[in-house]
Amino acid sequence: MLRLLVFIACFSALVAGLQFFLPAIIHGSVWQITSFMAILSLFAHFFMAFVLRKNKELFLLAYFTNMIIRLLACVGFVFVMVFSGLENRIVFMANFFAAYLFFLGFEIYLLLANLRANSKAVNQ
Repeated sequence: MLRLLVFIACFSALVAGLQFFLPAIIHGSVWQITSFMAILSLFAHFFMAFVLRKNKELFLLAYFTNMIIRLLACVGFVFVMVFSGLENRIVFMANFFAAYLFFLGFEIYLLLANLRANSKAVNQ
């Protein structure tokens, strides 16, 4: 949980820095994107923790369910934002895609770190 919060803080600092130094490449809705991705990641973290506390054998099912929920939520968010009269759609899509990839990359990093720790515990 702490690593996720640190990542969100670092990502927000990166967005703020880019918005200050390179405002042409940052959309006005970047904080909505960042907030959406942060809330979605926190929800995913709590969902996975809840499932793993109940039954560790459901990890793959929970992970894939989490992935599909995240994908559908992101598509819904983009659909609502783009078709609500948003200006600069290309910049918005680029910002959203970058945020999505950053958060997805961090999720994969956490998954691999947890699997590596579990693998070491089993082998010892």
